[in-house]
Amino acid sequence: MENRDDWSSQLKTIGLSTFSEAHRRILAEMSSDGLPVNYSVITQASAEAVIQAVAVMIEENNNALLTEMAQ
Repeated sequence: MENRDDWSSQLKTIGLSTFSEAHRRILAEMSSDGLPVNYSVITQASAEAVIQAVAVMIEENNNALLTEMAQ
């Protein structure tokens, strides 16, 4: 695996990118379902996007670890 600090930065970038895309998509879906964009809707969208981002980060990290172990 790459330098741990570099990998940590990459995982953060992956997480932020995933969060941003998921948050935008979730808010658009909620809005198209007729929900008003208010604090509770934004909070719910944020929570769902965080869960998706963390899941992607865990998957990426696991794949990197498996690749490192296979070498």
